Amino acid sequence: MFKFISIIIMWLMIFGVCINYFAILHPSKTNHIIKVFIFSFYATIIAWLFFGYSFAFYQNLDYSILNINNLNDETIIDMLFHLSFAIYAVVMLIGSVVERISIKNAFIISFLWTILVYSFIVYLCWDDKGYFYQLNLIDFAGGIVVHLSAGVSSLILAKFIKPTQKLENQIKIQWLFLAVVLIAFGWFGFNAGSVNELNTLSSTIILNTFLAIVSGSLAYFIANKILNNNQDSEIYLLNGIIIGLVCSTASIGYVSPIQIITIVFTSSFLTYFISNKIISKLDLNDSVDSFAMNAIGGFFGSITLVLFSENIFSQLKIQLFAITVCILLSVVATTILIKIFKNN
Repeated sequence: MFKFISIIIMWLMIFGVCINYFAILHPSKTNHIIKVFIFSFYATIIAWLFFGYSFAFYQNLDYSILNINNLNDETIIDMLFHLSFAIYAVVMLIGSVVERISIKNAFIISFLWTILVYSFIVYLCWDDKGYFYQLNLIDFAGGIVVHLSAGVSSLILAKFIKPTQKLENQIKIQWLFLAVVLIAFGWFGFNAGSVNELNTLSSTIILNTFLAIVSGSLAYFIANKILNNNQDSEIYLLNGIIIGLVCSTASIGYVSPIQIITIVFTSSFLTYFISNKIISKLDLNDSVDSFAMNAIGGFFGSITLVLFSENIFSQLKIQLFAITVCILLSVVATTILIKIFKNN
């Protein structure tokens, strides 16, 4: 029941991402954004239920919905729980180009990326037979698996799919606020759902998630004030909530409340600083800052956690190795996909 409840609130979070997109982008693009979002959503569902889940956790197709007799209640709930992660990764992947990618290409790329990139990274990091899992990689809720993979892949999409026109826009703060509320609400299921029940661990994760919201928001707000002193401080308070949650995912189930505050505050501050330095040099038209928020946030959240490991240098090598492989796989596979389908 605990995992089922987590699935329900995670779906609110997923649709909160779509609201976030049309809060940020030009009103004339809203209808297209919704269609791209929905078709990417459908593509991921089909890919995960028919192929991705069974491959990621069983390395065969015996637990696809094509073989429904092999699926008991527990397996179906687990499949749907991990489907929520997969959908969230894909809608972040598409986010960097959501207002300008064609619906057909969004569907095809989402479908193939889910199978070829995402499910393989899930296998490596979360399946008990996976290489990085056996190395004792720390990635409790997807700092590497979900955020880094989607964020890096979104960078590739943004580099290859250029905007056809430049539209002046003002962020619709009311919609942004609603989007952040839904995303933050769903993140409690995102972080705690894999525990499977309400116990001491899941309760600590829920507390840590609250603290990640506060720490990330304050760190992003303070970083903006110190480094840029921009006037739209409410936007940084809201974006900082999402950054803080992204930075929390890798370590959320392994650390204490004081440790999560340290990890998230440090990671969120570094994310703001580094993303400002990198984005200006990449000539990147990332419509919703998907790369900065997910790839950079996921990276720092997955690295700073080693400060609280028993063997800092050994764990750092494991984290960096997994991050490197994830980046290479995301870059190569996404580049191939976009080159094949960009002009179709």
